[in-house]
Amino acid sequence: MGLWCPLPGSAQSVHLRICNEDADNFPYLVKGGQGLDNQQLNLAAKRSGIVLTQVALPWKRCFKELQEGAVDGVAAASFSEERAVFAQYPMTKNGDLDVSLRLRNDSYSLFRPKDGVAGWDGKRFVQLAVPIGTQLGYSVAGDLRKAGVSVDATYYDAKHLMGQLALGRLQMAAMLTKEGDALLVRPEFAGKIERISPAFVEKPYFVIFSKRFYAQNKKAVEQFWGSVAAVRETTEVESGRKR
Repeated sequence: MGLWCPLPGSAQSVHLRICNEDADNFPYLVKGGQGLDNQQLNLAAKRSGIVLTQVALPWKRCFKELQEGAVDGVAAASFSEERAVFAQYPMTKNGDLDVSLRLRNDSYSLFRPKDGVAGWDGKRFVQLAVPIGTQLGYSVAGDLRKAGVSVDATYYDAKHLMGQLALGRLQMAAMLTKEGDALLVRPEFAGKIERISPAFVEKPYFVIFSKRFYAQNKKAVEQFWGSVAAVRETTEVESGRKR
């Protein structure tokens, strides 16, 4: 029971507004706020003695709201130099990204039609003639461009990407591995699309805050990050992630 009691000295007057993406990303984000990320954030807030409101918006809108101060934080954001200009990530005393305070790890994989010839061998792409599709605002677009390929990052959600693969309008799409795997078993996609191994990239994901909010509430934010990490290691949340 001690794990869920507010920590000594917790700032119970702090009210956090954290933005999540409004598209399903099973098992992490599920409409109705029942995903594993939603649960982890709620448990961390309870442990920290913080009042938490989670709001669901389109992914790019979350960052716009963060910059404008309409929300205090964004959940499940990977690191990028562009985001670090306006957002505070958990950092070590040496100024490095503190991955121990991550929300979770996740990976992006590449998916293609079952009869597709475009490939990825873990180092390079082969027989790729058209841009790789990915979702609007997702950081993997930058990773793909660094790998030297063209990207079409105009898709709203993973289901839309899968649909374009099934119709033969894309040779390849990059999406979060577990989300893609969950879609592969749906009747409209089963037997038509496959995941390519190995994964394209794996990275840590964080709860990030606006620099202004962090400066004004440093103790509460750092306490919340610590609670996020502690909750991540609990049996309840970890067992759900491994399903």
